[in-house]
Parts: sequence; C-alpha cells; structure tokens
Amino acid sequence: MQESDVLDLRRLMKRLISMGCHCGGPETVADDSAIRVINDHDLNLADREAGVISWLTRYSALIGFTRDQRLSVAKQIIRFAEARWRRF
Repeated sequence: MQESDVLDLRRLMKRLISMGCHCGGPETVADDSAIRVINDHDLNLADREAGVISWLTRYSALIGFTRDQRLSVAKQIIRFAEARWRRF
C-alpha cells in the first residue's frame, strides 16, 4: 500500500462538511428535533417518548413492533441518553 492510498478521514470530513454534504434536508431536521426531544429534561416523559417513537417511525425502524414494544424502545433510548448526560 502506498501512502497516497491511505484515506485521511479527518481531512475528508472537513472537506465534506465545508461543502455542506452533512446536510440531509428533511431528515436532518427530523434528527435534530429528535435529539432536542431526547435531551429536553423539562419535557414530560410521555412527550419525550412520543417524540422518539415518531422519529423512529419516520425511518421505519419500528415496523412490526407493538405499541408496548415501541414504548419500551423509546424509554431505553431516553435512559441511555440520560446516563450519558450524567457522565459528562
């Protein structure tokens, strides 16, 4: 392998970001909204869970899941985020 064959990921990411390639349009807006809902500790838990379920449904990630299973997944995502938030 030659040195020119090595991919410089940092340089590539800086270039892609500077070009706006990180912008996903409506998906990015939905992702940002979901992150805000997950991180908004002032919202009641039911609203946070509904936001996470809505976000996952947008990506068809919960196809075949029952209502209880969807709720369980949302709770786990919120718990995971809160545990990480407390660590930092």
